[in-house]
Amino acid sequence: MFNFFKKISHLTFPFFVFDYYYSSFWLALSVKVLAGLYILTQIASCFRKDTINNDIEIKIPLRKIKILIIDDDNVSRSLINKLILKISSNVEIRFANDGGIGISMIKSFAPDVVFLDMLMQKMNGNEMVQKVVKSCPKYLDRIVVLTSLDSSSKEVQESIISGCDFLSKPISFIKINNMLCKVLDRYKLKNNLSEIT
Repeated sequence: MFNFFKKISHLTFPFFVFDYYYSSFWLALSVKVLAGLYILTQIASCFRKDTINNDIEIKIPLRKIKILIIDDDNVSRSLINKLILKISSNVEIRFANDGGIGISMIKSFAPDVVFLDMLMQKMNGNEMVQKVVKSCPKYLDRIVVLTSLDSSSKEVQESIISGCDFLSKPISFIKINNMLCKVLDRYKLKNNLSEIT
């Protein structure tokens, strides 16, 4: 019976049938094979493209916030521009001096926020809002109407009903800051104002 198991062990079951002649040989061979496999897996891991070092923080640059200022008064445009740049430098600001140019720039520039003066000579803010309603309505809730008119006035109410925000003059750092955060938060872009104070 012992000879029978000894013969079988040479053929099919070298790891599982005890054979005092060959047990140490198979044990040594198994250790060497396992050690070799471990070394190969370590070498292969060095060439894996998806290997990540968790100690390294990867920072993805935030895209710039695009802001369009539509006002026919140079002083007002300059003031709004300076206030925005005090809030954050991570912005791209463009200007238009009437509503007609403003509509064209909304379509081409695709701003995240539009500051629109209500009282302009060629096309006032309310007229522009009504054209935006027809031509590019998805931008209505990005428009902030700036005016010294009372919020109960017909022009302001029409703009608000259309979906625009309203900011009363005189404008200030706090007013611009709060309105930027309000509008950008709708699109989960508030964090892009990386230097916001």
